Amino acid sequence: MALFKKDAQAKSALSGNALSGRYNRSRNNLLVVVAFTLINMVLLLAKSSTYFLFSASVPYYLTFFGLLHTGKLPADYYYGWHNFEAYPTSFLVVLVIISVILTALYALCWYLSKKRGHIWLIAALVLFSIDTVFLFGFIGFSVDSLFDIVFHIWIIVSLASGISSAVKLKKAPITEDAPESYSGGIPEMQAPPSPPPFIKHDATKESINKNPEGENNDR
Repeated sequence: MALFKKDAQAKSALSGNALSGRYNRSRNNLLVVVAFTLINMVLLLAKSSTYFLFSASVPYYLTFFGLLHTGKLPADYYYGWHNFEAYPTSFLVVLVIISVILTALYALCWYLSKKRGHIWLIAALVLFSIDTVFLFGFIGFSVDSLFDIVFHIWIIVSLASGISSAVKLKKAPITEDAPESYSGGIPEMQAPPSPPPFIKHDATKESINKNPEGENNDR
């Protein structure tokens, strides 16, 4: 029985480690989104044509609209526009600030998901789902946007997987080998107290207690 118990605990520990690793990977993917969103915004403001995947769409296109309507993009973008009137630079500044705030929300979800649980991954999933709806509505499905769409779907699946793993970890039974790497607001699983040591039965001592020397001498 002890062998089966140890085997069950080992399997439970492996499962817990796998769930913890999946949750951490989900958080890391969210951090990658934050990093590449900021990089793409900086490249766009620097008027570079380079664009990286792994980026949220709404902050990027808000920055793009700000540059476009303030007349700060190359002349090719304005071909066919008649009587174009550029907005003041303050319009661009406002849109950039909103973009930074949106990106900061993702960063906040990443940070708090480590200390306060998967509820913040749920918040990030809602934000990125809205971002994906915007991507479909603004760009639509085309060959040029295929990789961007696939990336968005992959991030949504990754976040959902992390949330699912956190819920399973919270409901997991307590084992001696429970993983400690996940600390997302869920109480850490601790090992139960060890059973008392096995007391060996001493037949000789029991016999002596039952037949003290006094009784033997009287006989």
